[in-house]
Amino acid sequence: MGRHLPETKARLQAEYRERNRDALRQKGREARQLLKDEALKRYGATCAHCGYDNPLALCIDHINNDGAAERRALGGQSVSGWRFYHYLKKMGWPPGYQTLCANCNLIKHLETLVP
Repeated sequence: MGRHLPETKARLQAEYRERNRDALRQKGREARQLLKDEALKRYGATCAHCGYDNPLALCIDHINNDGAAERRALGGQSVSGWRFYHYLKKMGWPPGYQTLCANCNLIKHLETLVP
């Protein structure tokens, strides 16, 4: 490809992304799914409360309900969804998290709101 001026390189990259949009999106989806699979392998492939095992409805939960404090400590940066899995991997899969299904996660949240 040779050496290009920065604006030429940026233009070529943009053209490449445009030409390969669908393939790049699919590759991104696959990478995010692998990351979630890795998180579920580390923290459990079933809900810690009810045993539900469909990965589409499983998520990682802060055992001690300290997610808000963790986000504040990170300067408020967004660490949700697949970014949260990436953060956990980067931190070496630390303890203090568990796998919950969406229903149990919501119930746990609602129970913290009741005095």
